[in-house]
Amino acid sequence: MTSYVPKCEFSFMLTTKDETLGLDRCESILFVYYQAFKGRLLNGLIHNIGSPLQSLVFFLEFLEIESPKTFQSQFRDVSSQLGSIISYFDDFRYFDKMAHSPEMNLDIYGFYQLFSKILKADLFFKHSVSLEIQSSVGITLLEMPSKVFVLIFVELVNNALKALRKVEGEKKLIFKLNVTESKNSIIVGVGDSGCGWDVSLDSSTFFKPSYSFWPFFDTKVSEIPSFGMGLFCVKKLLVEYGGSISLTRSSEGMSWVELILPVRDVFI
Repeated sequence: MTSYVPKCEFSFMLTTKDETLGLDRCESILFVYYQAFKGRLLNGLIHNIGSPLQSLVFFLEFLEIESPKTFQSQFRDVSSQLGSIISYFDDFRYFDKMAHSPEMNLDIYGFYQLFSKILKADLFFKHSVSLEIQSSVGITLLEMPSKVFVLIFVELVNNALKALRKVEGEKKLIFKLNVTESKNSIIVGVGDSGCGWDVSLDSSTFFKPSYSFWPFFDTKVSEIPSFGMGLFCVKKLLVEYGGSISLTRSSEGMSWVELILPVRDVFI
């Protein structure tokens, strides 16, 4: 029996039900959502660099009146903090580069590691959410353009973070990576301990165009209105590249989105 989890407030239907929406339009819609996600990270990054910059200013002010040797330990601390910020900027630039790359050589496990660093600029994630990466796979080479996978994954994580914002107590996010028995596909999973959904609903409903799981505009969970096109566009793009998507609820109260994606090579 599935344990009870408070369900999210939802939902609404827009009048647009265009099942024939083109791939370019779907990709453009997900890119808008990606840009909003990136903007939230940049806001968090500005917040995160405030303390190191303030420390640097104090350090420089003290240098005017004291010998540099007096503040060697403080200088090392400031240097370490600034080094972390510079490293994050490098990671962020690389992440954004992947979101624009048409190349088909993305390693999912390496992407998970990078994404876990990027997410720390999301202040809600940083202070409230624990992330676990579960992988039985080493290197994978995805048969899908990097930019398409990044847009899809960001949309799935955005949905997970919205659900986590709706609950109290422990907030858990899981990235999962396994290989299928045939070894020519991988299973990419995003799980969260958020508000979940009414299990009596047919999960295929969430892949319909203009169906939103969320209130149209709720600043507590999203910076932009929820037009209900995210999962529809995700599925549309996945099918084009030979992938599939499913939604499930576990007995432990976790919500899971799982993708099955074709790969060129898998190294376990």
